[in-house]
Amino acid sequence: MSARDLSREIAEVKKRRGERGLEWLSFAIDSLIQGWVDGQQSRLKADSCLIRSVTFLEVFTREWIAILVDHGSPYVERATELTKTPGLRFDYELARAIQGRSLSLGELVGHSVPVNRLEQILSCFETLLDGGFARRLATVVDRWAVEIEQNAPIPILHDYDKTCRDLERLFEIRHIICHELPAHPVYELGQVPGLLASAKDFIVAGTELLKATLHGRYPLTTADMYKGSTERLEAAEAELDKVFQTLLDRATDDPQRVQLLKSSAIAWSAYKQAQCDLAADEFRGGNHAGLLWLAEAFNSTQERIDSLQRLTQNE
Repeated sequence: MSARDLSREIAEVKKRRGERGLEWLSFAIDSLIQGWVDGQQSRLKADSCLIRSVTFLEVFTREWIAILVDHGSPYVERATELTKTPGLRFDYELARAIQGRSLSLGELVGHSVPVNRLEQILSCFETLLDGGFARRLATVVDRWAVEIEQNAPIPILHDYDKTCRDLERLFEIRHIICHELPAHPVYELGQVPGLLASAKDFIVAGTELLKATLHGRYPLTTADMYKGSTERLEAAEAELDKVFQTLLDRATDDPQRVQLLKSSAIAWSAYKQAQCDLAADEFRGGNHAGLLWLAEAFNSTQERIDSLQRLTQNE
């Protein structure tokens, strides 16, 4: 596939996905399991559920690869091993897409690596985490259940080896259903709940582990989330003020440039407010509206910092 085609393909995937983040995956697989339990348990429906669960595993993997690589060091350096995938070429078209911010390096890597087997998924995360992913995944616990609900610290994956066997079986079933015409059923309907549960547990445990890897003891309650988001935004705003002041200091002898900088700051502030209000409106009246506002404000501030830093480098 050419670089131009790859860039377009990733853009189309993002467009179809919309604004749904990784959090959506847990709700989606819960709905899948509930739909199987509550509905008519036919062979056709079972095929659909099992195929869909493998899709969730692949999306989980690609999205987290992108998040880790875009997080920066040390993951971006370790991703070098992943970019040795045959056919993955970093040429001008891809470089231009990344520079223009229509495509991130993480998205490129995550979209390009093969994730058609459990072995490949585990290998990607072992590489990015420099080993220890499987070992840590086998013991990770649900922090909410332990810290908020005061439950015993039982690993999310009650039997890691069985989970792996179930996932390997899921990938095998998906391949047979999608690429072959088997004369007889390749699984029993009674196996479906366990296979779906293993896919869910892997995603939940993986999410817990990877979030902790990037963010340490991240906040669990809404109050803690507000506190952490506010502190993060305040730190970004302080950095923005510092970069902006650097530009003003350099333009002391150029009144016209000073005025342009100040006008730009006023216009950007108005844009940020409107953009944050728009983002928060997705949960109008809900508990998470404020969190969305803070998240959008942080992202906008970081983009503004990057933009002004490029100006400092060009002067």
